[in-house]
Amino acid sequence: MATYGLLRSGRNEILCSGATLADANETPDWRIYRDFAQPLIRLARDLYRDESFGREGSETVYAFDSTTLDGCRSLFPWGPFRRQSAVHLHTLLDVRGGIPTRVEVSGGQVHDLNLRAELRLEAGAFYVLDRGEVDFACLYIFPQAGAFFLTRAKKNMPFYRRASRPVDGSRGVQCDQTLLPIISTW
Repeated sequence: MATYGLLRSGRNEILCSGATLADANETPDWRIYRDFAQPLIRLARDLYRDESFGREGSETVYAFDSTTLDGCRSLFPWGPFRRQSAVHLHTLLDVRGGIPTRVEVSGGQVHDLNLRAELRLEAGAFYVLDRGEVDFACLYIFPQAGAFFLTRAKKNMPFYRRASRPVDGSRGVQCDQTLLPIISTW
């Protein structure tokens, strides 16, 4: 075990072993990082609040998605996913400034739908969601909170088309429609 002398009053006294400091730093409490990051996120959001990101309006736009980090079962026994293990990194990103406002780490078996119900939705904000999350019964939380969601439709999504509007195909938009979902009741 290595020890390091710490200088005190000009004398070389051993106040604690280097191994003890290394052990203390090896497994820091995750709350330290959370408590450090939250004020920085608030500061960054304030700095970018008035920045334009290529669209009109002052509404906040969030993107909610997750990334799967595959791993082996010996490292992540708490995150079974398909035939192996994985960690899901769920992120709510403030599009203005590219600032993550919420990051959750979960096992591979946890779907975004499970975490979306825990989001604190802002009235008037827009939420861009992955198309894998089209569950209209779950999406009802957005209009209840006065928020809006935007998602791509799955190919097999049942709906009625209520209205269609013209689009500029040169900008990559295929269609602009108002849809009414067909919600099946089992």
